[in-house]
Amino acid sequence: MDVSDSAPNDGSSTPLVFLHGWLDSRHTWDLVLPHHISSHHRIISVTFRGWGDASHDGTYSIDAYATDVIGLLESLSLSVPAVLVGHSMGTLVATAVAARAPDRVAGLILVGAAATMRPEHVLDPSDGTTCADIATMCHGWVTDGVDEDVLKSFQLDELTPFVKDGSTPQTFADQVMIETLKADARAYGECWQSMLDENHTTELATINTKVLILWGSNDVIFVEEDQIALQAALCNADVWRVTVDGASHGVLWTHAPKVAAAMVDFLAAVTDRIDPK
Repeated sequence: MDVSDSAPNDGSSTPLVFLHGWLDSRHTWDLVLPHHISSHHRIISVTFRGWGDASHDGTYSIDAYATDVIGLLESLSLSVPAVLVGHSMGTLVATAVAARAPDRVAGLILVGAAATMRPEHVLDPSDGTTCADIATMCHGWVTDGVDEDVLKSFQLDELTPFVKDGSTPQTFADQVMIETLKADARAYGECWQSMLDENHTTELATINTKVLILWGSNDVIFVEEDQIALQAALCNADVWRVTVDGASHGVLWTHAPKVAAAMVDFLAAVTDRIDPK
């Protein structure tokens, strides 16, 4: 893993561990952190193996990444448990970690999340492309070369209008593609395949922390049906739901102030639970 760890705080605030989504890196959170997040918490941002500037070796899967994160938490000198903050693929890793290492997790913030990825879910009604079809395509890139046009479309089609109206900086959109294209060719297909194959939904009932589920109403990857199923699976957690109207799967890129505001409110409640005043 490639890990960025801010200067340790005095132990009075909850440390946050940020986990990115498919195609991304720890820089995916760069627009959110300045909004009263990085100044109040120890920030530990992770890039999973196979992505960004992390090493290109080993197994690229939800289970492997969860094991990596648990190992990271064990190695850090944290005076209190951490809140895991995940986006997309990172939410699957976060819930696996919370279920398997509950003593190290104080809460979860799940952005663009699901309990599991449904292979039959149609991503593009115009041509019937399903989640399963994406895996087949990406596996072919190992031998045939990465299709950069597909990656650009996946990452930027929904982001571009927000760049044009000034909501998202062009420099950030450029950085998104730079990070996307750093990945090991294996990672594109193996991680997507892992999201299809791996299903730890039954483990979610063991999570009893506070959980924030934050979702954009225009998300076509993990849709409202997935949010309902995720909340149902987290049957013993204290679940908060926040919907950002008009936002897509990349809500953290297009509506960063709203995402940060919801996080700040949630983190205040988590901190009170850990260290009641």
